[in-house]
Amino acid sequence: MKDLHIQRQIWDDYPDPVKKVIEFYSLATSLSPQHAIEYAIACFVGIDRKPSDIDRLSIEEGEISGFSPYIQKGINSHALTIEYPPEAVVEMAIASFLDPDAVTFDDCLPGIDRDKVDRLKRFYGIIDSCEESP
Repeated sequence: MKDLHIQRQIWDDYPDPVKKVIEFYSLATSLSPQHAIEYAIACFVGIDRKPSDIDRLSIEEGEISGFSPYIQKGINSHALTIEYPPEAVVEMAIASFLDPDAVTFDDCLPGIDRDKVDRLKRFYGIIDSCEESP
């Protein structure tokens, strides 16, 4: 998978239907699957926009590798709040992004939402937040 910085083992553990929908979002936005995954996590943990100063944040030892520092901090903060491991937060985030009624991959029926394509583009600055999609 091109530009996928999360651990290959984590990606390989995702169910095929989940991977396929993540790849769709990647193709529809011209972003990497990594960006789609990080956006799903950002939405889940309450990060409204990508910070401009992410280089000043650092990853601490023992964290899930491969995520941007601001995403990693959101994962860890949410994990502490709900008292679940960070890996569970990642799964819950992706599952709920792909299926709003899902909690985990086990109950996830991945679907494609055109509004999410636009929101994903806005989050990464591909389209202006005031710009309407066709």
